[in-house]
Amino acid sequence: MTTENTSNTTEHSASTSTASPQGFIAKIAKSNFIQEFKEFINRGSVVDLAIGVAVGGAFTAIVKSLVDDIIMPITSLLAGGLDFSSLSLDIPNIFGADSVAHIAYGNFLQNVINFLLVALVIFVIVRTMNKLNRAKDAETAKAEAKAEAKHITDTAKAQAKANVEAEADYKAKQDAKAKQSAEANKTTKSVTSKS
Repeated sequence: MTTENTSNTTEHSASTSTASPQGFIAKIAKSNFIQEFKEFINRGSVVDLAIGVAVGGAFTAIVKSLVDDIIMPITSLLAGGLDFSSLSLDIPNIFGADSVAHIAYGNFLQNVINFLLVALVIFVIVRTMNKLNRAKDAETAKAEAKAEAKHITDTAKAQAKANVEAEADYKAKQDAKAKQSAEANKTTKSVTSKS
């Protein structure tokens, strides 16, 4: 009976160690899901997205202020002081009750106009930035093309110089062979004429 109690105690302690919170957390931390989640979070695109959302939030506040505080008052002046947000329509209840349905279509019109103005402002800003980027890209491309042309010119000059040197070397070798051949012929003729 003592051995049975010992084995039961060992089994019980083993099951409680895996069921402990630390064991459970360690098991979760080693799971494939958590590993994939860590890889996902550490990818640069997620960080870039988070930065984009933060910058976008700040940019939205700037554009909203531009539209609400500068563009809309000017638009209101041009429209004769008309404030769309105050436009509404009251529809009486057709079933006899003393209530009315208040339809504030002016708020909707104001929001549509705000949206169009915000879209216009963002379009102008993005268009300007694209022009600046295109100009910068054109300068970079021009500099790269100039460097490429210089590289090609330098390579062509080096190749031409190497060709001239190779041709001169070949000619010198041919001249040396011709001279050896002429001396060999002279030696042969002098040996032949002496005999």
